[in-house]
Parts: sequence; structure tokens; C-alpha cells
Amino acid sequence: MQAVDHELASVEPRHVVTLAFSVGNDSERAQELEPRLQLPPGWRAVTPDLPFTLAPGETTVRFVSFVVPDGAPAADHAVRYLVRNRLQPELFAEHTVSIRVKAMRCLEVAPLDLADAVISGQPYRAVFVVRNAGNAAVTVDFRARSSLGHPVAPAEGRLELAPRESRELALDVRTEALPRLGFDQISLNVGDGTELSAQASRAVKLLPVGGGGESLYRTIAGQARLIYLAQDRDGEIKTGWQTELSGAGAIDEAGERHVAFLLRGPDARHAATFGRWDEYRFEYTSKGLAVGVGDLAYGLSPLTEYGRYGRGVQASYTSGAWDFGLYEMGDRFTDTGNRQLGARASRALSASSRLGLNYLAKSGERTANIYSLQAIEQRAGLSAEAELAASEGDDAGNAFRTYVYGATGDLRYSGTALYAEPGFAGYYRDQAFVSASGDYSLAQGWGMRATAFWQRTNLDRVVSRPALEESRLALGVALPDALGINLSADLFLRRKRDLRPNRDVDLVHPGFRVNGSYSRGHWGLAASGEFGATEDRVRDRRYATSLGLLSMYWRPSERQSYSLYLIRDDNTYSTIRQAVGSTAGVSAGVQLWQRARLNLNVQRSVAENANRFVTLGFEQTLRGGQIVSLFVRSTSGKFSRQTDAELSLTLPFGIPVARRPDLAPLRGRLLDAETGAGLAGVTLSLDGAIVMTDADGFFRYDAAKIGRRFLTLAGTGAAGKVPLRPLPLETEIRADGDNYVELRFVQPGMMKGRVQRYESAAEMPSQAYRDNGDDALTGGVGVAGALVTLTSGELKYRRLTDADGRFRIDGLPPGRWLVSVDERTLPPGGRYQAEQLQFVQDVRSGAETLVDFKLRPKTRRLKMLPLSSHAVPPTSTAATGIGVNRAAAERT
Repeated sequence: MQAVDHELASVEPRHVVTLAFSVGNDSERAQELEPRLQLPPGWRAVTPDLPFTLAPGETTVRFVSFVVPDGAPAADHAVRYLVRNRLQPELFAEHTVSIRVKAMRCLEVAPLDLADAVISGQPYRAVFVVRNAGNAAVTVDFRARSSLGHPVAPAEGRLELAPRESRELALDVRTEALPRLGFDQISLNVGDGTELSAQASRAVKLLPVGGGGESLYRTIAGQARLIYLAQDRDGEIKTGWQTELSGAGAIDEAGERHVAFLLRGPDARHAATFGRWDEYRFEYTSKGLAVGVGDLAYGLSPLTEYGRYGRGVQASYTSGAWDFGLYEMGDRFTDTGNRQLGARASRALSASSRLGLNYLAKSGERTANIYSLQAIEQRAGLSAEAELAASEGDDAGNAFRTYVYGATGDLRYSGTALYAEPGFAGYYRDQAFVSASGDYSLAQGWGMRATAFWQRTNLDRVVSRPALEESRLALGVALPDALGINLSADLFLRRKRDLRPNRDVDLVHPGFRVNGSYSRGHWGLAASGEFGATEDRVRDRRYATSLGLLSMYWRPSERQSYSLYLIRDDNTYSTIRQAVGSTAGVSAGVQLWQRARLNLNVQRSVAENANRFVTLGFEQTLRGGQIVSLFVRSTSGKFSRQTDAELSLTLPFGIPVARRPDLAPLRGRLLDAETGAGLAGVTLSLDGAIVMTDADGFFRYDAAKIGRRFLTLAGTGAAGKVPLRPLPLETEIRADGDNYVELRFVQPGMMKGRVQRYESAAEMPSQAYRDNGDDALTGGVGVAGALVTLTSGELKYRRLTDADGRFRIDGLPPGRWLVSVDERTLPPGGRYQAEQLQFVQDVRSGAETLVDFKLRPKTRRLKMLPLSSHAVPPTSTAATGIGVNRAAAERT
């Protein structure tokens, strides 16, 4: 398998990308193949993965289209296309293309205020900040969503932002009660429908009510699937069943040891197209050690064994700079008896370089021993490797391979060179190829790219099979955006010829291609037109070729997405001229209701082997995490009609693997102190784990962490009652003790009062007062904004007085409270003081406690001093006498 034309590509978010891969069948048997496009998380495919068949020696070109999402990070992303033989899954090929997402962010979005954990079933608020980081005013649309499908309000809207302006956006999310710990990711996408976009998200832990959120046993996530299969092929009906049990997770507290297993059977490949082969495997990994047994994918190195699937055992061990690996595997789905014994050892020479030796012993149809020396360099901006190999036995020969990928600033490049002699017994055999690709981004939106490829097979030109030589050269340029359209153009030259004297193929194909993509708001499209001419030198004729591609998507909301693709190929990649082929397809994805989604794909091909595909998928996730799914695919052609169906039920569960020594149960009861009755429906929190009391007021934590823990209320209270003991309550949880807590609740008390200031009845011009209790006070005036604080142990309440100086504090547990007013919040200037700045008051259950603060004038005492011989002249006494007396008073 190879990528057609460029190995590297650059694209902006929200645009559609179309890639082409050449897939060839070098075997002597027809192969029924299943493709799979592996995209980075969040990327969406436009074209579906539909099966196809290759005849012996046939080569085809497969086109795939996908959408780069709005929030894709500006970085290099790997897009992998894998094709596997459905009946012989050990046979597969894959190819990876590097996609660089350009940095286009002019907006900034970040979470501002969001709780780390909330009780499931209760609403929570998420506050984000949206910032216009540009220098021009913008109007942007926003869309918010919950990863669990919880309702969000507002779900969408519009913001107008001035340059450098920031705006807070509050989102209210209504959650459902969950039976176990869950996570909800709230995300916010903001954009103006063009290149201006930003995205941010934050995960919230959803705490279950009941069980305390912990388990006495460490568990790993598992799931059981029950699958029913059916097929109708030209009236012949087949049915079958499959069951699947799988799980994976850490088995220790540190998370260093992991296990994974899969048990699936029986083999149902012949019952329906959706039927899978039976598969049984167990894998264990820890720090430095990995062991697997059963049906596994395995490999050694690119030249020895690049990748295969079979049954056996494999292990690897890392210690310091050394790394070792060993496997013994065999093919399952053939009767050839092929088996492999592989071993490797490598040592790190530095932080970025490693040197290794590989050994592979093959037995079965042919016997061979393969040895290779491999060097690897991995550091920031550079990945390179080189390998030399030799084989002996039934097949003897040598091979060499080198690979490099680098990125320096705006330049990216990759290159591969390979030579494998006809007698070499490794993964590559009897071929040579060289490929090189480069992608360079210039200023003002310009860019350049180039790809060169050369490959030769059947190096000895054995006359019984083709000795093909293929080469292609492509030069491209990316143009600056025009009206929001991304444009690029490529010139290319391809040649394919048979080097035998009696050649079957000799084609020369020059041409050019124009590519364009456009995205705005909730929709986008990509189009590509290729025009060329093929010169058939064997048949001495020349004919024009063309290829047209169109991909579109429309996503009007988070609940709906639609796509369309059209392909028209007039002999662009064919070796023999044939009828024009065209393919058209549409797909739709609709969320019918909460956690229920329907997907539909319809494809029609018009060619020599015309066919039609219709795929319907439905998936419903239940509240407990169970999944019910139905997939139906109908295929019809000129000579046959086939319909396949799969109905499955997936049940998630936890698999206990070890007793946790740091946990113990905690139980208790909440009571009404006056009646002795239990308080039902009260939610409690123990270090974030939530439980609710039953009808008699009892609660239980199945597994609480041993040690000193704090128990408190998690909700709004207990039917208007308050605990006699202050919360949070510190309790000691012991591994071998009776961990029991009893909390008594009573009707709360209330305290209210007023902060007032008073003026003296007589006032002297000097503002000096004699206050010995004889002076009368005028009516009090309320002091607004005074801070009143109530303290009892660790409990503390604060209130600001209203415009009349009044305050009120409800829900106080009975007991002795210290009530005080903060002098710093009294009227400025220090003119008034409180008769008493603090009081000790007893609050009784269900009673009202009154307290008043009376701010009285501050007393200032003056001392009259006789005039000395150095007194000021009489002319100035009247003007300064008061000032002198004030100064003297202040000194005393």
C-alpha cells in the first residue's frame, strides 16, 4: 500500500481533506478486504469504510475524505489507512500520512469557574471566559455541549466583542443521577464561521449517590457483548451468535500494573459480513515488563516482520538502557503451519539514540533465519532509523532500509529508501523503492510541496511474473486564501512499465490537479479536479483522463451531521482503458433523543462492476451504561444481492481483582434530637464521596479511606434542621474497628439585630465631649454596610447590614456564639465607637435571638494650658487658640 502523490499535507481547521491510497494484491488468490480509516480523536470521516475485493494481481486506488474539526490543535497529526483480509486477519497493510493543522486562532476561550465535582442528578454551572485576542471587533457564535448529552443552557448564542475585550459566559448544565462515578466534559466552541475559532473544555466529576463512590476491591472496567448475526445472500439465509467478554485496567494502587483480556467466540466470519473471528488473549504490563498470550498482533522490525496477527506468546522487558523482546507465534487461519520465533535486544546509546539486534526464525512453508542490525534516532523535530538485514536457509539474501522524518520551522520532510534482494525472506522481498516528500509554508499564505517516488519489483526480471517499475513526481503550490477559499495546484508525472522483454504494461501519464476547499459556519466543502493524458506505449495509443472529487459536510447542530461525496474517474489510475467509473454517496448522523443516535450511509457506484451500499446504524446508551446497537448493510450488484445485520447488547461492569487494604466501611445514622426519628433523604459527603440516608436515617459507605476523614452535608440540609455537632465532623476510620457515626439534628435558631449610631444631645464648638453618663443621646441611625460576624468553634457566618443597619442570619445550630462587628466597616474617620464591639449570645433551637450594636460618640478630653511668656502675640491668639488647645489635647 502507498499514498498516491503527497505524503505530507497542511490544512486549516474546519476544512475537508481528501487522500488517495493505492492498494495492491500481490497474491495468487482473490482477497476480500475491509478498510479502516484511523483518524485523530474528534476528526470526522466523510466517506464510509466499505469492504471491497481485489483479484489476484489487481491494484486499486481508494479515496477517503474527512473533516478537520474546529478545535484541532496546531500540530502534526497522523492519519492511518489500514486494509485487512476479512477471512485471514493475519494479512493486513497500512500506510500513514502526516497532516499538519495550521495555527489560525484569533480567539481565546478558557474555563473560568467550574466545580471539580458535583452530585450527579443535580445541576451545575460552568463559567467560561471568551477573549477577542485580535485588534478588530468581531461577532462570533458559540455552541456549548455536554459529553454525556446533558441539557446545556444556553446551548448556543452570539457574542459581540471589541478588540481585546473579554466576556464571561455562564452555562447551566442539568445532569442525570448516575449509579457509578462518571465524568462530564463541558465544551465551548466559538467562531465567526470563517477562520476565526477557538475551543475549550473542562471535565467535571459526577459523584454517584450511594456506596460512597469507592469499592473495597480494586476493579477494572469490563464489558460483555451478546451479538446476533444474520445474512441474506440471494435468498440463502444464515444466522449466527457471538459472545464477547473483555476488560482492561490497573490492578494496583500506583497504577503501574495493568491487565487486558478478550474472549470472543465462536468464529462467525462465514455467518455474516459483520461476523468476526474467534479471539482469545490476555496481556499483562508493568514497569519494564509486558507479557501477552493468545491471539495477538506482533512484529519485530520493518525488514524482519513489520506486522502480523497470530496465536502464541510474546514478552518484552526493559531495564535501564537495555530493552529485550521475545515471541513465538503462528498463523491461525491457514493450514501452512507457518510459525515465527522472534527475538530482539537493544541498548540506548543516549537520550535520543538506540542500537539493536533482531533475530527471526521462520518455519512452515519455508524455513529461514533472518538477522538485522537496527539504529534509531528520536528527538524533537527528527525521527530517523536505519536497518541492515540478511537471511539464510531456504531463502537467502540481504536487505537495507532507512527512514527519516523531520520538521524545522515551516519545513517538513520525509524520506524512505529500501532494497530487498529476491532471495531475502523478510517482510519486504524482491523489490527496491525510494520516496521523498517535502512541505514548506511561505509567508502571506503561500506554500510549496514536492513528492518523488520510485519502485521496482521482480529485480531479476523473471519472465513468469511482471517486473514492474513505477515512478511518480509531483510538484505543488498552495495559494493565498481568496474569499475564504483554500487553493492549491499540482503538476505530476507518473510512469508504470514492465521491464520484461515481452512487456504487458508501459504507461506514461502527465497531468495537473487543482484543489479547493471552503468552510463557513456549520458547513464546508472540498473539490479536486485532475486532468491528464495516458500514453500506452504497448498498444501505441493515447487517451485523455480526468478525475473529479467533491466532498461536502453540513452540521447544523450538535445533534445532526450530514455529508455528501462524489467521485468520477475516467481512467486516471487504470492500466487498461475501461469505462468511466463514478461513485456517489450521502451519509447522515442524527441524535434522535438523549443518548440515541441514528447513522445512515448510502453509496452508489456506476462502473463495470456496479454496486450499491446502504448502511444503517442505531445505537442507544441506557442510563446504566448499557448499549443496544443495530447495524444493517445491504449490498447489491449486477449479479448478486446481500443483506447483513448485527444486533448487539453491551453490558459494562467492574471486575474485582484485589482487596484494597486502605479502605474500610463506615456507617451511621441521622436523628431528630427531639423525636428520635431518623432523617431520610439527607445527602452526606465524606471527602467528596456522596451517600444518601435511607427511610430510617441510616447511611453507609461501603469503602472509606482509613485515617482521619471529614463528614459533612452535601445538599441543602436535613428538612430545615441543623446538626448539634458542628460540621464538617472529623472522624477516625479504622481498618479493624466499628466505624459508626451518629448525628443529631434540631430546629435551627435565628439571630437578627441592628447596628446604629447615636449623637450627643449637647455639642461644643471644639468637638470635645464630656461623657460621664449624664449626657443624653439622640435617636439612633442605622449604619449600612457594616460587617457582622458570628463565630462558634469552626463555624463562621458573615452578613453585611442593609440600608437601615439591620442584619439577619438563619439556620444557626444551637449553642454559644460570639457576635462581633468589624470596626473597619464602620463610618470613616474614627468618630464613633461601639458601646460593645462584641457580644456572647446563646442561640436556642427554634428561637429568635436579638442583638443591637449602639455606636456612641467617641469621648475626647481636653486640658487647658496657661499661656507662657513665649505665648503668641495677642493679634494671633484668636486665630490660633483653638488649634493650640487641640494640639495639647492630642498630646495628652
